[in-house]
Amino acid sequence: MIPYRINFENLGAGSVPTPTQPATAPAQRVEVTYQLSEDLDWSTFQFTEFGFGDTVVNIPGGLKTAFESVPMTFNGTSFTVDVELDFDTTTGLVRILFQSIDSTTQLPPDVLTGFLPPEDGTGRGKGYFSYSVQAKTGLPTGTEIRNVALITFDNQTVIATDQVDPQDPSQGTDPAKEARNTIDSGAPTSNVLALPASLATTQIPPMARQRRSGRQRHCLLRRLRLRQRQPLHPIPARNPHPACSVALNWTGFGRNSLTQSKM
Repeated sequence: MIPYRINFENLGAGSVPTPTQPATAPAQRVEVTYQLSEDLDWSTFQFTEFGFGDTVVNIPGGLKTAFESVPMTFNGTSFTVDVELDFDTTTGLVRILFQSIDSTTQLPPDVLTGFLPPEDGTGRGKGYFSYSVQAKTGLPTGTEIRNVALITFDNQTVIATDQVDPQDPSQGTDPAKEARNTIDSGAPTSNVLALPASLATTQIPPMARQRRSGRQRHCLLRRLRLRQRQPLHPIPARNPHPACSVALNWTGFGRNSLTQSKM
């Protein structure tokens, strides 16, 4: 299975790099669409997780559609965030919608209330969803699977994840910003080299062996005493997750991530 993660961000004063025009209001609605490659086995597609701010929701294995209503409070106002995830097994289209809803009116809340406030460096302005899918069997080695998603904030201009400049689509696209996977269908190989029939040996006189082994025992004991005096330090665990790309009214799609943000 190939894991994918799509990130989006409401760029604010705390975003890195700092945007030239940071957002001043929360995003109420974020929609992502993505056409799955025909080199992927659509029958294996499954959503795995979504989140925003400090909210993380795991999706039960094997689901191609999901809906979740998440309660949230921002600036003293309570509302819900309706999250719809859908994969069309006929067309290969992935669609995800995050929508802020007033629980009383069932309409969007006031314009200054939304689930994704401008990023301030704490992560509150970032969201994502993830899924996994398997490549088709029989693909030749060297087959490239490229991915580009389209993201909109509050029904504004659509931003492609491979744009050179997320704020200026007229600058065109950059293939390096596509989430590219290259197929290697060959079986792994290994070999073992034979050792020579005989190895040269060196005779050590008995006295020399005794003197050398005595020095070795002395050095070994000394090293052990020194080690006993040294404090033990825990070895930091490696980060199991590779770094992912991030975006701003911009997007970036990688095998493990894709991004976009609002201004």
